[in-house]
Amino acid sequence: MTVPPARKRLLFSLVLAGAMLATVGAPQSQATAAAPAAAAGTDCDALWRTRMALWIKYRRCFNDPKARALPGATDCHRTRDEALMTMSGPDHARLELYQARAAELGCTHDD
Repeated sequence: MTVPPARKRLLFSLVLAGAMLATVGAPQSQATAAAPAAAAGTDCDALWRTRMALWIKYRRCFNDPKARALPGATDCHRTRDEALMTMSGPDHARLELYQARAAELGCTHDD
């Protein structure tokens, strides 16, 4: 099933709005973790960093030196598939939306 671009943008906006609302009244660590989502969507590098933050949350290991240099990336023990299997439904949906937005922008960064 193909999702029309306008619907993808709407879904992406809703996810971003939810991420921003999640930071209101949240402990500082949760607010900081959700903040990159608000910046993602307009810039390929910001989208990549946001996706990497999600993967790091699920302890995915990276081969890419740039990804391994990110904060928290050294505390890993899962392959991409293992991390994906443990990912929550909302985080998986966010990841897919970020990937779709990156494709729309023509971004070349890989997960």
